[in-house]
Amino acid sequence: MAKKNEKLTQKQERELVEFRERMWAQGTSCEPCNRAEAEAAISDAYREIGRKPPIFFWMSSPMTCALGLHVLQRLAEHQPRLAGLGDGLGDGLRDGLWAGLRDGLWAGLGDGLGDGLGDGLGAGLWAGLGAGLGDLAYTYWWGQMDTYWLAYYRFGSDLGCAQKADLLRRLSIMERIAASCGFWYPRDGVCLVSDRFLSVKWDESRNRAGLPFRLHNADGPAVQFRDQWGLFYWHGYRIPDDHSWIITDKARITADAIMSEPNAELRRVMCEVTEFEPIRTIGKVISEDADGNGHPRRLLTANIKGDEIRIVEVQNGSLEPDGSRRKFLLGAMPGATPHQVIAASYGINPELYVEAVRT
Repeated sequence: MAKKNEKLTQKQERELVEFRERMWAQGTSCEPCNRAEAEAAISDAYREIGRKPPIFFWMSSPMTCALGLHVLQRLAEHQPRLAGLGDGLGDGLRDGLWAGLRDGLWAGLGDGLGDGLGDGLGAGLWAGLGAGLGDLAYTYWWGQMDTYWLAYYRFGSDLGCAQKADLLRRLSIMERIAASCGFWYPRDGVCLVSDRFLSVKWDESRNRAGLPFRLHNADGPAVQFRDQWGLFYWHGYRIPDDHSWIITDKARITADAIMSEPNAELRRVMCEVTEFEPIRTIGKVISEDADGNGHPRRLLTANIKGDEIRIVEVQNGSLEPDGSRRKFLLGAMPGATPHQVIAASYGINPELYVEAVRT
């Protein structure tokens, strides 16, 4: 019996870090697709499960791929010579490659590529197209974002972990696809393939591997494709399409808008996007004091649909170019006074917390 690999050597640990960085770059690449390589690799995937290579349709985003499938299906229903195509569009390729390879997880990459980009885009497609398209919108492969689980098997096999020859052959095919294109929608006779991202933006959070995993953009789509379709995120929370104005038209975020929003998460996002400014107009002052420089501070509370929103109003220690001091509204930690909530935000006992004096 072959000896199991229980622990990586120092050399292998270094190689793992380099390998993970390469795979992350591939999975989040915004470079145009290598169409020739993608078509060759996908054709090999079809052959692997006994199908003829398909006719390829290239699209700018997963959304236009799904819409393209919808159009092709409607054409197949009304054109007798395309009747066979309709069956393939409906059934998809559920077996073959899927059954042989779609397992495993690469923790460092999976947080961002799988949970962040993959699940988020899948949810975005479903929300954008609606349940009416059924499996047309959902039967797909992630292309470059399949990198996270492909990397798991590749690095393991490179370490000498035993793998069946046919699985390694299929793994190689899937790696070529992941390295050359974005989402792809395989059907009998046709395959729609999406270009890669135009841009992907993340916040400052990092996972245990040091990689970003929370999509975020305060000024536009966090994920955008070349046809301008995209998804909006606020620190990892996906903002529904019908609420994208929270990012694109912040002037609409008023106290009334926050008060009338039934979704608690969206209320929280609206408060954070506006730095709690609208809450100032409806908030009740429950405590006041001054910082170490003598600048006044206020602790406010507001009740929104049964949820208590607590904020602390502070002044910047540094002067603006015009000589004024900017006020900030921050979400308040537990405490009865501004001093207590600010100390709590640093994890310091309020009795021990002493603020520095700025000059």
